[in-house]
Amino acid sequence: MYKQQTSQFRSRRTTMQNTSWSRNQNMVAFTSNVKIGPIMYLALVTIFVVLAGLVYLSQVAQTTGYDYRTSKLNEDISKLTNKKGDLEVENARLTSLKEVKDSSVAKNMSTPSNVSYVSN
Repeated sequence: MYKQQTSQFRSRRTTMQNTSWSRNQNMVAFTSNVKIGPIMYLALVTIFVVLAGLVYLSQVAQTTGYDYRTSKLNEDISKLTNKKGDLEVENARLTSLKEVKDSSVAKNMSTPSNVSYVSN
């Protein structure tokens, strides 16, 4: 039987002849044909750092947008609360006894001539 050794896989049996093998140990190690130099390695690391920075900046911008929306909603809530208070004051003013007595409807009413009460 003839064993052919390829450039991608290198058998560990030739390097570790005297060691005993047990379960779950790989018999073949992968070796890549592509070698990365220090300049290429630095370029790849720089690209990954720039991409991570862009992802971080997009997340920060998104949370800032949420902050603007919540501050706008809080401003709207405070305006509506003030308007509600003003409307409550206006309602109390319009339903006061003096306003009811001085209204045109009350002036057109006549006083009753005979009043009788029913008792149980």
